[in-house]
Amino acid sequence: MTTRYYSDIATVTTIQNGPGLTTSTTSLVVGDTTGFPTQMPFVLRLDSGTVNEELALVTSGSGTIGTPYIITRAFGNTTPKVHAFGALVSHGVCSTDFSDSRTHENDVATYHGTGAVTLTDASTIATNISLGSVFDLTLTASGHTIDTPSNPVNGKTIIYRIRQDATGSRTVLWHSIFRFSGSIPPILQTTPTTTDYVAVRYNATDSKWDATMAPGRVVSAGAVAAAVFALTDGATINTDTSLGNEFTVTLAGNRTIAAPTNPIDGQIITYRIKQDGTGSRTLTWNSIFRFTQPFPQPVLKTTASSIDYVRFIYNSTDTKWDCISVSNNLTVTTVAATAITATSLAATASVVAGVFGLTDGATINTDASLGNEFTVTLGGNRTIAAPTNPTNGQVIYFRIKQDGTGSRTLTWDAIFRFSAFSQPVLQTAASSVDYVGFIYNSTDTKWDCVASSGINQQMQTVFKEKFLMS
Repeated sequence: MTTRYYSDIATVTTIQNGPGLTTSTTSLVVGDTTGFPTQMPFVLRLDSGTVNEELALVTSGSGTIGTPYIITRAFGNTTPKVHAFGALVSHGVCSTDFSDSRTHENDVATYHGTGAVTLTDASTIATNISLGSVFDLTLTASGHTIDTPSNPVNGKTIIYRIRQDATGSRTVLWHSIFRFSGSIPPILQTTPTTTDYVAVRYNATDSKWDATMAPGRVVSAGAVAAAVFALTDGATINTDTSLGNEFTVTLAGNRTIAAPTNPIDGQIITYRIKQDGTGSRTLTWNSIFRFTQPFPQPVLKTTASSIDYVRFIYNSTDTKWDCISVSNNLTVTTVAATAITATSLAATASVVAGVFGLTDGATINTDASLGNEFTVTLGGNRTIAAPTNPTNGQVIYFRIKQDGTGSRTLTWDAIFRFSAFSQPVLQTAASSVDYVGFIYNSTDTKWDCVASSGINQQMQTVFKEKFLMS
């Protein structure tokens, strides 16, 4: 789009060319140029305000007899006219100024990169980010590689919108320049014609494209609210853990939970198991589920419409889902997934939540709006204060580590309620780690304990949490 220049203080003047202008005259002398734009091109109105008005685009010159303006006639939507000596001349904007800006904004592929650019599916898939910010890719085969994007700009984010074709179950590989949390690439949906979004931001310092959003994991700087996924009731109940964090099923008979598919190391899932109107339904767990003290295999409630919650964390080393929570006395109100905001995130895929370090001190404070997992190393006997900014149904975990001395004790504020679980007694060994989880009940203004597990292991740099938020 050609730039034109404007002035708010241009004087109204007159045509000073000999006998005036014919329809083909391309030079213009005016009586006064005070306030006219000093840069060109700019627009003048000849015979302004009359039925004989015509627009002329000034491209050079100074408007004097010695150096007249050189003009392009019939600019915009006007036609060439004859203009008499002394006819009025004014500077101003025209309809073309507005239509040009709209055309420029709409030409997203060339200028703004906000339109979707279609990529060609091939063994090597090329992306030129100078063409746009959103790239559409329909997978027609498996094993193709998304190559290094060309023309990167530091800090620029691009989005890949990846669709399965009518066959589905297509996979895609990523060049090593793409960096994913935990070095785990996105897990795409397999259903035909489904769509996944992967957002990456260029880090020029590391020469890497860092994932900021991907199916199977969403990185959040705030609290996380995850959608609840309904499982299909049947003799064998199947779970695809790439879909999310919490799964619900109503038992219409005695059932078996099969081994979940697409697990991620450290992933946490929760089953919300409801009895139907008959009740007394039983559940058998696949051998991949491991129940050890303090969480033996649960015995479901038998009352019609009663609900049990059972939570597991995936251990890829042992290929086991370890039970970390069994709770059957909580009444939870479902919170529908909402739009992304600065502090909460509605997720339709598995979630990797940030771990937030708490400040150790005599009283340890927690801002629940910051996230879902909090870690602290005890340097003495401490008290956990009532968390601020809670959300009804929010689940938080405290990862509590003994310092090098060990034997530190912890007192819990009265807002923490231990009913399904006794108040935990921390491990005493130096550097040992305990996990204690709570769900917020806004009706009672209580944080109900839903998990308490002493886990003496080396703390991971990223705890891949999949939280119950219902």
